[in-house]
Amino acid sequence: EVLVLTSEPKVLLLNDTMEAISNFKPNSQNQYFWSISSTDNGLLLGGNERYGSVGDYNYATFIKGYDLAGNANNTNRDVGVTNLYCGSSPTVDYNSWTAPFKVTYHDIKAKVKNFGSTVVENLNLNIDFGILYIPNWCPLDQRFSKYYSNLNLQPGETKEILWGNQDVFYFIDPSGAVDFCVWTSLPDRNLETNNDNDISCTEVLVAAHESHPIEFQAFFNPVADEVYLSFPSDIELEKTTISVFNTAGQLVFYEKMASNTPLDFSQLTDGMYLLRGSFGDRIGWAKVVKY
Repeated sequence: EVLVLTSEPKVLLLNDTMEAISNFKPNSQNQYFWSISSTDNGLLLGGNERYGSVGDYNYATFIKGYDLAGNANNTNRDVGVTNLYCGSSPTVDYNSWTAPFKVTYHDIKAKVKNFGSTVVENLNLNIDFGILYIPNWCPLDQRFSKYYSNLNLQPGETKEILWGNQDVFYFIDPSGAVDFCVWTSLPDRNLETNNDNDISCTEVLVAAHESHPIEFQAFFNPVADEVYLSFPSDIELEKTTISVFNTAGQLVFYEKMASNTPLDFSQLTDGMYLLRGSFGDRIGWAKVVKY
């Protein structure tokens, strides 16, 4: 006998003349199967499962057991986040060394419910702020996950889980309403029977800061290779950062000012660029044309 896994997905059991003896479709909600093997009393399917929503998610690899009639072994759980909130308003550092803006979300808490019929002891909570691509530096992965154990979450029970504080970095001023989502995954290191109730989202208000602009100059302008910057005397250069954007709003490069050294524009294509200078909560802009 031969086992075949198709892309539908469907499992086919064939005899030695390659005729189908039986077939079944495995439960595949947000599950992607890519391997199959036989056991003494059934078969095993391997694949990936998506937790969360289409926009906020992560994946985990799994091995799932079935009998030859297509009945899955009882290894699944069903847990989800029903509510999400922060205990106090986020705080913003406007001169982080990693990026121009660092937001600290305080006292993050999630209410988690066991929708299944089996006690759940362990699970993961996940938050996804994406990957921050920092020019000339390693990408900063801001997809976070925390493991919680000994929950003793009974069927139908809801418990509040504390995530705590979380730092998130931004290149663009995050003031305003920020979408914030948390979801569960890997309950007791098993699969989910229903991914639709994994996730809960809310909006968190990041307060705007009072602006105290910096006035600085860029010269020579237009520029061929190097741009020199002139700052007011009360600005400490070693605490100042410069972000360079193209006209499409894309960050081209980011530099921390160690001294009054020029910016290297020699590798940039011709065109107009916007320079943003940041010193504490003070921000200023200058325009440069490269030729």
